[in-house]
Amino acid sequence: MKNTWSIKRKIIFALSGLALLGFALVLLSSVRVFIMGLTESFVMQRQMNYPDVWFNRMFMWSIQGILVFSSVFSCTILWERLKRSKAINDAVSSATRVNYRQFVKPVLIMFGIYAFGISAIIRADFLYIDDIGRSAHGYRGWENWSRHISSFLAIFIHADTRINDISPLTQLIAVSSVVLVYVINNEKITKTALAASIPIGLSPYFLECFSYKFDAPYMALSVFVSIVPFVFMKNMLAFSVASVLGILIMCMTYQASSGIYIIIVILLCFQ
Repeated sequence: MKNTWSIKRKIIFALSGLALLGFALVLLSSVRVFIMGLTESFVMQRQMNYPDVWFNRMFMWSIQGILVFSSVFSCTILWERLKRSKAINDAVSSATRVNYRQFVKPVLIMFGIYAFGISAIIRADFLYIDDIGRSAHGYRGWENWSRHISSFLAIFIHADTRINDISPLTQLIAVSSVVLVYVINNEKITKTALAASIPIGLSPYFLECFSYKFDAPYMALSVFVSIVPFVFMKNMLAFSVASVLGILIMCMTYQASSGIYIIIVILLCFQ
C-alpha cells in the first residue's frame, strides 16, 4: 500500500511541476509583452494599449489556473488520505442509499409539463438580447461574468469553441423541481407537491431565462446544483461537500440563483 501511494504521490507532484512550469511560462510571456509595450511607448513616443490589456488577461488567467490546479491538487491529496476512513465510507453510503429510480417517472411527467409550458417560446424561435450577438459571431463571452463553467460546457454542447444556435435545448428545470419536492416533502414525491412545484419553471422570472437560447441550459443547471445538495442531508460530510461544490458551480454558471440555497436552508430550519 505504501509503495502504491508513493508512486501516486510522485505522479501527482510531477504533474504539478509541469502545470506550474506552464503557468510560469505564460506569466513570463505576458510580462515580456508588457515590457515591450512600455519600451515602444517611451522610445517611439506612442501609446500602445494592447500590451496592458494582454498583460492583465494573461496575468489573471495564470492566477486563476494556479488556483484551480492548487485546489485540484489539494483535493486529490485529501481524497487519497481519507478515502479509506469511516467518514468517507459513510458519506458514500449515504449518497448511494438514495432510491434514484423514484425520480424517473416524476421527472418525465414534469418535463412534459414544462415542455408544453414553454412551447410558445420554442415556436417563436426568437433571438433574445445576448442571443443576437452569439448567433451572429459565435462567441461565448461568459468569462466576463466569471461564468467559467458555462463557457467550458458550451464547448462540449456545441462541439466547437464557436457556438451556434442549437435550440430548443433539454432543460434541467424539471429535475430541479422533482428534487426540491423530494427534499421539502420528507423524501416523498406526491402529485400535489409536484403540482405545487410547477411555478419554479413556469413563473415569469424563469420564463425569461428560458427565452435565452444559449444561456438557458446553464441557468437551469445553476438551479439544479443549488437544490441537489439537500438530498444528502442525512450525512453531514456528504452534505457539506455537495454544498460547497454546488455553490461553486452555481457561482460559475448563473449567479442570480444564489438565493435558492439560502431560502431552502431557512425553510428547512422552520420545518
